[in-house]
Amino acid sequence: MTEIGYLTPGVEFDFDTIVSSGWRSNLVIRGVTYRHGTTTGVYIDDTPVPPARGETFGRSFPWAFDLDRIEVLRGPQGTLLGQGTLGGAIRFITNQPSLTTFTGIVRAELSTTAQGDGSYEAGVAAGGPVVTNVLGVRVSAWSRTDGGYVDRVNPLTGATVDSNANRQSAKSVRAALTWVPRGSLRVTPSIEYQSFRLRDTPVFDRTLSNPKAGDLRGSLPTQEPFNDAFYLASIKLNAGFSVADLSAVSSYFNRTAALATDWSPSAADPATWAVDLKQTVFSQEARLASIDPNAALSWIVGAFYSSSRRREADGAVQAVGLSISENTTVIRQTQLEGFGQLGLRMTKRLTARAGLRVGRTSYDSVTEAPPIVHRGHEQVVVIRKREGVRVGPIGGRRAGESGTQARCEGGRGGYDDNIGGRVSRKCRHQSVGRAWL
Repeated sequence: MTEIGYLTPGVEFDFDTIVSSGWRSNLVIRGVTYRHGTTTGVYIDDTPVPPARGETFGRSFPWAFDLDRIEVLRGPQGTLLGQGTLGGAIRFITNQPSLTTFTGIVRAELSTTAQGDGSYEAGVAAGGPVVTNVLGVRVSAWSRTDGGYVDRVNPLTGATVDSNANRQSAKSVRAALTWVPRGSLRVTPSIEYQSFRLRDTPVFDRTLSNPKAGDLRGSLPTQEPFNDAFYLASIKLNAGFSVADLSAVSSYFNRTAALATDWSPSAADPATWAVDLKQTVFSQEARLASIDPNAALSWIVGAFYSSSRRREADGAVQAVGLSISENTTVIRQTQLEGFGQLGLRMTKRLTARAGLRVGRTSYDSVTEAPPIVHRGHEQVVVIRKREGVRVGPIGGRRAGESGTQARCEGGRGGYDDNIGGRVSRKCRHQSVGRAWL
């Protein structure tokens, strides 16, 4: 992903090096951003990869091994791809099983880092027909370790605590099967697992380091590790008919991530802010498209459904293991959308297109936090949002929006619970009739 940002005009990809380096990623196309969510979609084949939180994807990007190609779609893609694609989308297209030819690839790499550890990489992929023109399979496995080059030292004594602490490793395993039972019917199930581990942040202290000599030292009182792993299972069906082609995809995405950021008020009082994330998404999409995309009139119609659950727990922990504060948020969201697009070929170089996407989103959120004490009584904040309808042009630019209202109430409301001395805050929100034109 970093190389895509370097080599593709209009694509920006980088990381926030302050908050646990490697976690808060920034992916932007054509400079289009949104404060409350991502504007760039990420897809593995035809399956959407959800952001971890707000605008960041963390490390849920496929590694560039056994890929057929990478597609960068600039500009709004909201009609056909839906939410979160106002700036564009990036699709990682993997190598699919062949029904006629055996192919394979082996790759190995070994390198050294000045004033640091060595790095190495190894990967293998192979596939081909099991039954010619009927059944094919492809499997791949890849691993990479990058040596660290920043020493973490004790901020009080200057002694080295962990040499070359910022070492990191990544792994990826994938298996896919293609079955053609008859005619134009093709079924392709696949499963992929990927993990990333960063032992400590690469941020170093300039006052303790000598960059010209390659001597880099970090003086944070606590370690800042980051782990991110997911597996993605999907099944795709393609079938051709006399007037249209059918494509249907069902997928399940499961992700776990954990990070720690130094939260020490002083070097003598070390503390860590820890975050744990668990995310699951089940999605289905079906679409019919006209057979000839170059015909004078082309069309696409389809439907999309998704159900997601995200649980995030965060809190400050002292070096002795005592939890200072902790918050847990569970968000459930379901989406049901329908879309369509017409294309009119006016000349060889000019095609006019019009599209519409209409959907309904149901959102339910529960947050548990330590009670807020005011005048000796617990105060609970209740947030209620009313339904709203959004209408705008392609990609979700909002031409008009009915607005969302929120109000806070003290005391115990209808949605509030006090469980085990903790306050549970619930928020339910539904948006109906969302449309992009």
